[in-house]
Amino acid sequence: MNYWHKHKEFKKGPYDIVVSYSPEMEGLDGFFDDTEYNIKEMTNKIDRGDAVWFMVEVKALLNGIELGRDVVGGFYYEDKYEDEIINEGLDGYLEDMVEEAINEANNNVAVIVKTIGQQGEARA
Repeated sequence: MNYWHKHKEFKKGPYDIVVSYSPEMEGLDGFFDDTEYNIKEMTNKIDRGDAVWFMVEVKALLNGIELGRDVVGGFYYEDKYEDEIINEGLDGYLEDMVEEAINEANNNVAVIVKTIGQQGEARA
């Protein structure tokens, strides 16, 4: 189970967007090819605090109810910390993650509205 550190919250359309991060649970070798990267040195840098290895979660909530979510892992950065990297937009990933969470939320809202509408028709 991951412990998510809430980084920031903001409003986009009707949704409250929550951006959080957590240490990456998957090993570096699940993301990096050891023939191209020195995974042992990367791991040592993480252990020394000279690099960070984390994942990011973006949630779209409406009235406190989570309706959409996107999670991307495998973020490895040297000489920076998670807060700074997220503030800089995760090299373009953050905007995409927000849009993905909102798209999922919109799809879930449409399903809910359709389901409620069908149940209402059945009662009539």
